[in-house]
Amino acid sequence: MLLERRRCLLAMTICLAVSLAVAGPSAGATYFVAGLGSDANPGTAEKPFQTIGRAAEVMQAGDTCCVSAGVYRQTVRPAQSGREGEPIRFVATPGEAVM
Repeated sequence: MLLERRRCLLAMTICLAVSLAVAGPSAGATYFVAGLGSDANPGTAEKPFQTIGRAAEVMQAGDTCCVSAGVYRQTVRPAQSGREGEPIRFVATPGEAVM
């Protein structure tokens, strides 16, 4: 369990680094989702949300959500819309399979 949690945190850290490198300095916030998370968490790499839907509730234009490996059977309806040049993005954590 501890090894799995450490792997999850490492993967989320990599996702954050990739998101920042791709998006550049004007990027919005980055939220994290992991099966071991909790929707009561703030959605950080250290304390990820458990569901993509919770991330979609708080995301704004320009924000990115990194989703860790797992199966997520949810309907996702972002509360806000992206804007031209500032999309709301949902991406898999690099090297992980999200279904």
